Amino acid sequence: MDYYNLMEKRMSIRDFKDWDLSEKQMEDIREHFQKGSRLIPHIDVDLVLLQKEGEKLLDGVAGYKGFLIKAPYYLLILSEDHPYAAQNAGYIGEDLVLKLSEMELDSCWVTLTDSDAVKEAVGLSSDKNVAAIIAFGYGNSLGDRTRLDIKSPSDIHVITREGHLAPKICVEDLVYLEKWGQKSGWEEDVIDDTMEKAFYGASIAPSFLNRQPYRFIYDYNQMILAVKEDELTGEHDGKLNQGIVMFHFSAVLSQWRPREVQWVMGAPDKTYEIPGEYEIAGYCEV
Repeated sequence: MDYYNLMEKRMSIRDFKDWDLSEKQMEDIREHFQKGSRLIPHIDVDLVLLQKEGEKLLDGVAGYKGFLIKAPYYLLILSEDHPYAAQNAGYIGEDLVLKLSEMELDSCWVTLTDSDAVKEAVGLSSDKNVAAIIAFGYGNSLGDRTRLDIKSPSDIHVITREGHLAPKICVEDLVYLEKWGQKSGWEEDVIDDTMEKAFYGASIAPSFLNRQPYRFIYDYNQMILAVKEDELTGEHDGKLNQGIVMFHFSAVLSQWRPREVQWVMGAPDKTYEIPGEYEIAGYCEV
């Protein structure tokens, strides 16, 4: 898959046509899930594909503040209990989202706050938890794109763009060099243009309400992801964000590497002068 160009193309769509998918399309989605990337391969996961009945079943138990994005189809990622189950689900889910984009299908992440309520509503007897929900199908054309730029509960702006939305945080502000706060002279410090593509892929990763509560530190042979708690982002959504942005970075870089870039969860020995409100979520060799 050409992840870089799919990331450029992909947008969150919240309005869907009531069009059917073929059984071949359904099978392609299931097959990609089985063969797709994992952040932590040993975590046991399953995929549930809800069809036309999904909207009725999920209404009231999923969605931001109880408002469900209505779609003809939903993907539920189920996971065994694990400290990094949500990050792994975000990683797997974003791979699926980009597969859907490759199939000319649209999608949107759905907020999840109560796994047990979703399982009861859907009638799932699995001992696994619902770790992520994705709405998908054929989206309605948006024309100009409207985005909520939410800085705080009292500072909300509506921004309209034509075509692809530019990243909310530019690459130069998203990535520090060697230690926290040290900006890079981009052309001088980042010689490898594939690394620049990976940074750009990370900068356009979707995050809850477009908040992007994370930064990278590029230490030449190692990449560090630092995250912070966000006043508008719940704990579970924050962990999904981590997996999603990790996938964006590693998927793009892996296109030009002999082997897949793998993240290690937790912090390395070096501290990188991270400020107190941030913590290191993971790192990878580059």
